[in-house]
Amino acid sequence: MTLFGNSGSSFGSSSNSNSNKEHFIQEVPNDTVSRLRFTGANSSNGQFLASTSWANDVRIWQVATQSSGGSFGNNGNFQMATQAKAMKNHEGPVLDCCWTGDNTKLFSVGADKKGMLWDLGADSFNQVAAHDQPITCCAYAKGNNYECMVTGSLDKTIKMWDMRQSTPAKTFNCPERVYAMDLMMPIMVAVTADKKLLGYRMDNDPSEWKVFESQLKQQLRCISIFKNKNGTEPFGFACGSIEGRVAIHNFQPDKPVDNFTFKCHRGPNNTSSRDAQEIYPVNDIAFHPNYTGLLATVGSDGKYTFWDKDNRTKIHGAQNMNTNNDPKKSISCCTVDHEGKIFAYSVGYDWHRGHESNDPNTKPQIVLRNVVDEFKPKSK
Repeated sequence: MTLFGNSGSSFGSSSNSNSNKEHFIQEVPNDTVSRLRFTGANSSNGQFLASTSWANDVRIWQVATQSSGGSFGNNGNFQMATQAKAMKNHEGPVLDCCWTGDNTKLFSVGADKKGMLWDLGADSFNQVAAHDQPITCCAYAKGNNYECMVTGSLDKTIKMWDMRQSTPAKTFNCPERVYAMDLMMPIMVAVTADKKLLGYRMDNDPSEWKVFESQLKQQLRCISIFKNKNGTEPFGFACGSIEGRVAIHNFQPDKPVDNFTFKCHRGPNNTSSRDAQEIYPVNDIAFHPNYTGLLATVGSDGKYTFWDKDNRTKIHGAQNMNTNNDPKKSISCCTVDHEGKIFAYSVGYDWHRGHESNDPNTKPQIVLRNVVDEFKPKSK
């Protein structure tokens, strides 16, 4: 892959750690990061992290870990280093991205109503998808007889693109604007306005499957599908809302109480005051790749928290990480690498507050955190 050598649109390197626990990426976008995605387990060129941002750009860094003994290893005590590799631009804010199955191409979508495919080997960046309104989310799907990119848009459609033609291979009409989606073969679930949750079967002939009833009362913002305990197939999903609450929904619950909600990203209750409790939106959710019952949430309170959904407990929480208690800074997105060792998150301005409070001179942060000792089940 020539892009990952010395050629390509390189823009420098970075290697800055304040401790063995956290590493701060240096050459970050000039505006809030909307999505972070690690490459999968079958990446033959090492591990890479992609970002999309409101600064109209897509960026890629190479990520390396080194054990304290001086050799690259898998123990809990390791240092991290990143090298900025390349960058491409959309014509508007970029809202989501996803890797192809072989980690050689990156698909990105955004407010310019375009879906762009970045072939990292050829360093080509071509449009392969289009909508009538901004494209908010995307996913990669591969069945026995097809391979495609899936896009969701504010034009109330979900489209499938085989990347070889300018028209979609399939279009699903939705009842409302599409805000988010997640896909784990053979299931896809999309979040739309008016709290709709739409399920699809993505087998050989992708089709509408079922509509899930939301357990949450306010607008939904993010969704993540989780596996069964054996890690072999999709088992349900978690979705977060602007009301500081997450809903856990099993596709086939044994009993009604298996589906539940829990509060998160809220200020402390002040029992001695009449002031209302501060409630913050849940901006993103990421499940651990190996401990399938564990999930991370990030919110507009500038905090991240790790949870055990099966035991219904909080296993680790951070207090306003790297935000200096600035109420205008939030954690906009997060992801976990395929080994469950590195938790990546980004701190930046919350554009849901409107443009008036934004300081254009303040750049976002992208932080990699060693979570080997934190993001794991509690000892019984």
